[in-house]
Amino acid sequence: MIVVLVVSAGLYVLFNFSSSKEDHICNGIVRLPGIPDRSETLFFTYEKYAPWVGLWSDSDGSVWIEGKIFPTSFYPNVDANDRFFSVYDFDGTYVGEYSLLRDHFTVKVGEFSFSGDCRRKSPCSAPQGWSTGFVSPAVFT
Repeated sequence: MIVVLVVSAGLYVLFNFSSSKEDHICNGIVRLPGIPDRSETLFFTYEKYAPWVGLWSDSDGSVWIEGKIFPTSFYPNVDANDRFFSVYDFDGTYVGEYSLLRDHFTVKVGEFSFSGDCRRKSPCSAPQGWSTGFVSPAVFT
């Protein structure tokens, strides 16, 4: 009975506390060859893995990127330290990095490249012109 409780507790911790997510909003420039630079609001989620995930994975996390112009992309390999994290494609190709000191993100997907300054997204924040689903009580007065 005790073994079942210990195993259950271990599995609970393993599945519920093996990663944490950070959402970011970045304002910057998208570049494509032969096309003028365009401003872009890029969103990315950094899933940071707990140290024990290193027992079965070489990655420190993963990154999911979305933008209006920039193609939606997922990168399963992140190499992180206390100053920045580097992002790699499925085959180990370097695609970009995020500076924790400057809150700056650069990434390249195919012909698309993005460079911009970021901030952590709060649960209720949305880019200008986007709805959060919240209606101000002042609307009803």
